Amino acid sequence: MVRKLVSYIKVTIRDIFLICFTCAFTVFLTVFRPGAVSRLIDEGFILQSYSAVLLWTCFICILSVGDYVSQMIQISVFTKLENLFTENMYQASLEKIMKIPLNQVQNRNVAELLNTVENDISRMTILVNRNTIIYFDCLFQIVGGIAGVFLLDYRMAFAVLFIIPIKQLLVVFMAKRKKELTRNYIELWRTFSTWFGNQIGGILEIKLWNLYEKKTGEMKETYREIPHVNWKIQIWDGLEDISGQLIGLALEVVVYVGCGYLACEGKMSVGNILAFLTYTTYVSGPLSCLTRIPYLWADVKPSLERYMTLMETEEEKLAGDEEIKKKQGIYLKMEKVAFGYSEEKTILENIDLSVCRGEKIAVIGDNGAGKTTLISLLLGLDVPSKGEISMGGNSMETMGLSEWRKKFALVSQRPYLFQGTLKDNVDLEGVHTEQEIETIAEHYGLEFVLDKIENGLHYQIENNGTNLSGGEQQKITFLRALMKDAEIVILDEATSNCDVTSRKVLRQVVLDDSFEKTVIIISHYREDVSGVDCVYEIKNRSLIKIKYDDF
Repeated sequence: MVRKLVSYIKVTIRDIFLICFTCAFTVFLTVFRPGAVSRLIDEGFILQSYSAVLLWTCFICILSVGDYVSQMIQISVFTKLENLFTENMYQASLEKIMKIPLNQVQNRNVAELLNTVENDISRMTILVNRNTIIYFDCLFQIVGGIAGVFLLDYRMAFAVLFIIPIKQLLVVFMAKRKKELTRNYIELWRTFSTWFGNQIGGILEIKLWNLYEKKTGEMKETYREIPHVNWKIQIWDGLEDISGQLIGLALEVVVYVGCGYLACEGKMSVGNILAFLTYTTYVSGPLSCLTRIPYLWADVKPSLERYMTLMETEEEKLAGDEEIKKKQGIYLKMEKVAFGYSEEKTILENIDLSVCRGEKIAVIGDNGAGKTTLISLLLGLDVPSKGEISMGGNSMETMGLSEWRKKFALVSQRPYLFQGTLKDNVDLEGVHTEQEIETIAEHYGLEFVLDKIENGLHYQIENNGTNLSGGEQQKITFLRALMKDAEIVILDEATSNCDVTSRKVLRQVVLDDSFEKTVIIISHYREDVSGVDCVYEIKNRSLIKIKYDDF
């Protein structure tokens, strides 16, 4: 997991050089600054030499300024790394979500999925944000601090280093428990986010049925365990802090008693005592910080595991055989295709369908019969449990989903519109000018779609077209489908929200002899399938060719 995580961190040679340089300067500062303070006290204050005071004060100031510059360099480097890391993680998440099977995305509430990705990335960013500087500085401060205490008195150095590791044992123990609590906390939040998102999606029903009190009660029940687990996490955090303070107190006692004895025996000067205390701080403070790494890892690991589970989800096979792509025709065929979400819930079985180039067919059937499932299979959104779907004699798998889906344009019963202008939603690839869009709309007699909407192509559409009627949304996606250079157009209840006049115009467009694309119409309306070449009905999980008069 760590290796995969590191792949998202983009570090340049310049960044590495700056980090190494500033860390080396930290060691230099750690070793020489306490010594300078010791000389300032012994040679300046105690011997009452004002020139020594000025000399060592200037030296300390120079070291301090260098430290400030070093800190700013580190902040600049790590802030850049954090921003790039966060961007790369979100990009990788989006790319993965776009490539995994649609049903695996639809099975997860949108709010819950967004919350999960956002929460996980936020936690993992801890590993590369500005606070990471502290761990680099701590490591090199420890090196300089250990060198300093051994130079002053090796016996006191061993006494100090004997006490410090005790805290590490306490942290390891606490980190194990913290990891369990954090994993539980993340799961509780996932459940709550899913529930909360569902309530937002069903806000209309909540209002109409006056479910305010009921939903408030459900919210309290769903949220009930979260504060309790969070309380436990905070308690463990507090215990960890207190244990650190106790170890720090024990260290202070050892230093005061030991250094006091050496001072009373005349074996250590006042300046050396202060330097030793500073060196001890350089060891105990940074080491105390480093011992929190297991604790920090316990907080990050559950998010990393969940994120990597998402990133390891099997993707759709988008690529295909380049040679076969060049040979294919536009002959669509389903042979003995079956599909079901489980063995007990079979939706379609033994489906045979052959569609010739330019042919216009209709598929009818009762609600729940499997019409939308049939479309999902044709688009490669669902994978048949049996049988094969091919085009021009080449299977979907051989062609690859990316090339396969280029051949299709879909207008669904519940179209999705992105937040942006009308032009952005008609021309999703952004390859056409406004003039080209207007020309195509006029060619198909659909200029009324643009004329009846305020500001035309510049109209700002809100998320999922909430500021448009259902009919307007369908007409926009109908024009969007015509903008795509696709050879097969699928209309899945595509005019169900349109008025009678609009439905007639849209139907005439795809059924006109001049419209050379292959058309598949899914509809409950008899007039929508009037004029097609043949009609199929899904009944008892089978696809049967019928006469138009039988519909």
